[in-house]
Amino acid sequence: MSALVWIRNDLRFLDNPAISSAVSLKVPAVLVYVLNAEEIGKNGQIWLKQSLYDFGRRAKSRGFGWVVRRGDPEKILKQIQRETNATHILWNQRVRGHEQDLIIQKRLEDSGTKVSTYPPNLLVEPQTILNQQGKPYRLFTPFWKSLQAVQPNSTIAPDTVPAKKWNKQLLSSKPLVTKAQSLKQLTHWTPGEEGALRLLKRFCTDHIQHYHKQRDIPEPCVTSMLSPHLHFGEISVRYIWKSVCKNPRSESFLRQLGWRDFTHSILYHFPHVADSPFRDNKRAWRKNKHELLAWKQGMTGVPIVDAGMRQLQTRGWMHNRVRMIVASFLVKHLLHDWKEGAEWFWHSLFDADVANNSFGWQWIADCGADSAPWYRIFNPVTQGERFDPQGRYVRKYVEELIDMPDKYIHRPWEAPEKGSYPNPIVDLRVGRERALQSRV
Repeated sequence: MSALVWIRNDLRFLDNPAISSAVSLKVPAVLVYVLNAEEIGKNGQIWLKQSLYDFGRRAKSRGFGWVVRRGDPEKILKQIQRETNATHILWNQRVRGHEQDLIIQKRLEDSGTKVSTYPPNLLVEPQTILNQQGKPYRLFTPFWKSLQAVQPNSTIAPDTVPAKKWNKQLLSSKPLVTKAQSLKQLTHWTPGEEGALRLLKRFCTDHIQHYHKQRDIPEPCVTSMLSPHLHFGEISVRYIWKSVCKNPRSESFLRQLGWRDFTHSILYHFPHVADSPFRDNKRAWRKNKHELLAWKQGMTGVPIVDAGMRQLQTRGWMHNRVRMIVASFLVKHLLHDWKEGAEWFWHSLFDADVANNSFGWQWIADCGADSAPWYRIFNPVTQGERFDPQGRYVRKYVEELIDMPDKYIHRPWEAPEKGSYPNPIVDLRVGRERALQSRV
């Protein structure tokens, strides 16, 4: 007799309800990860490979069996269940794909397997925060007010499970990445639960007291940098909430955690937003492969935009304020379809969460829930001058401008000497007017 725990984006032991419940059964347990590469961006696969290695090492040290497979989750779970004589299968729920999970659960239960499921890695379950009409919120502010009335709970770390010598051939794992991939971007990160907990500790010690005033400043960065760890479930959002809320200046940060729950609530209730707009808002989108390539490569001639896109290239991550600036530039100044940007972010970001990524791009494009109005167009020059007045962020990532005087750092085309840095690929005034007149 044994139990299987189906692991998805919950690669942690602290505050992992499914693992804790498996431990309480006091039987040998096998942790199973089934890879679906289509659900993970290119850089996400690089991170995941390291995270799975770390998680597997720690799982074995606690007495768990550990297996990684590729293929159809239902078939693989049933196969391992037969080979291990498992009578119980447990998993934490997810938001995207929860309909598929319900189908798998029913089929397993119909075959006599006991299935236990637990809430996803959110502060509250999406179906529990509803308005007075029993419908999901479409605006963040009332959602946030309802969420604040709830006190998220976190569970303790599990003990070890009864030891069992598993057949090595039975629990063989398939390589996650078959092609060589660069790990250069990971030099700035430590994937895994231990890395996540260290970052949280540093944030609570060094940055939380400054976050409410400095969170929009990209350099020096006082944000938590926890988003990739949250995306892969290496740390629970409930545990973060519990750790951070002890600080009297934590409300601004807690609100960001609430925003994450809101985006997942929208995805849960309206699954089509994963790759389609929440509401139709037709635009006369332009197609220009040279502009799109310049944007991707950080060669637009607009310093704050290029700095953000180069940070994305070198670190697999981008500061949140800058994400809004580069997205607005692509969608509004260049008038490119938001899906082009969402796809590039999906493959480039370590934290490419479907809910956050789709919601963010639709927010900019004025086709999502609680979106910014179309006439709100970020001016990248004034944004840079406001949030990077001395050009620290720009100089860090745009080496061509390292010696540019502060006066011209965000408008180098006005400088007497701008060196090799290119001119803007669009006149910002022209781009703004074109965007305002673009509604079909």
